[in-house]
Order: sequence, then structure tokens, then C-alpha cells
Amino acid sequence: ALFKQQDYWQDAVQVEAIDTLAAGDVFNGAIIDQQIKQNNIPRCLKYACQLAAEKCTRKGLRLV
Repeated sequence: ALFKQQDYWQDAVQVEAIDTLAAGDVFNGAIIDQQIKQNNIPRCLKYACQLAAEKCTRKGLRLV
């Protein structure tokens, strides 16, 4: 990610993917959620990657 002229990197979370539908939407929503909570960019990226990976382990659009 590039934010205020600084590069940030977050490794992917390794999971056995079942369904990747909406993983990008989950990632984007998680980034927005964490920025609203005023977390730093590395923490935002880590949370978003974890949540998107979790979504990929479940079929369909629901995380709950």
C-alpha cells in the first residue's frame, strides 16, 4: 500500500480457500473500518488481510 508517499507491505495470510467471492470487498471494508478507528496503516493492513483470508475459508458472502 502507498500512503502519504510511504510504502507499506503486509504478507498474505495462508488459508485453504473455499470461496474468494467478495474477498476484496471484505478487505476494503476492513481497511475503512480500521482507518475510522484511527489505527495505523500497518495494523489496518494486517487486520484487512486476516479478515479477507477468513472470508475465503467460507462459502458465500457471510462471515458470521
